[in-house]
Amino acid sequence: MHTTADDHPASRIRGVRLSAPVTMLRELAGMLDHTQLVACCDHLVGPASRVRPRLSLADLRQLVHEATAGYRINDVRAAVRDSRERVESPKETETRLLLREAGFAEPVVNLTVRAPGTGETFRLDLSYPEQRLAIEYDGFWHSTDRRRHRRDRRKDDVLHELSWNVVRLADADLESPGMFLGRIAHLGAPRT
Repeated sequence: MHTTADDHPASRIRGVRLSAPVTMLRELAGMLDHTQLVACCDHLVGPASRVRPRLSLADLRQLVHEATAGYRINDVRAAVRDSRERVESPKETETRLLLREAGFAEPVVNLTVRAPGTGETFRLDLSYPEQRLAIEYDGFWHSTDRRRHRRDRRKDDVLHELSWNVVRLADADLESPGMFLGRIAHLGAPRT
């Protein structure tokens, strides 16, 4: 556990004392690539973060901006620039950054859509609302957990009723993204 004078206080999660956020990100920057470091930043400011007191993205950006020069701070600053709030998984981060790198506009993260009639709500991993295009990452559990699988099918049905196109992708699509990116382009995802 490390901390510096210009950092947010260290925190304790389940009895384990953690380095302060900027210090922790500096330490991780030496071990992770840019996408992985962005995913860490996304998690720090995301809904599942257990860091207390809670950090907003604006808080994290301010801490990083004010941090003293030194070990890996430029890597951390680049990662925080690419970070977003409301991200719920590292694969959402990876997909979002892949889309941006391929020249697509920044997608909306975890947009909530309400089903007419039933009032059910669904969160879309990534989306382009004006084009009514939803992008859903399916991890292994999406096909092995029956309840998750049924919920995904229901989400697809509701989105289709609302005239949305749904593109589902898995790890293989991230490893070799050509077909996925081609489909996104065909469905009218906006370019930067």
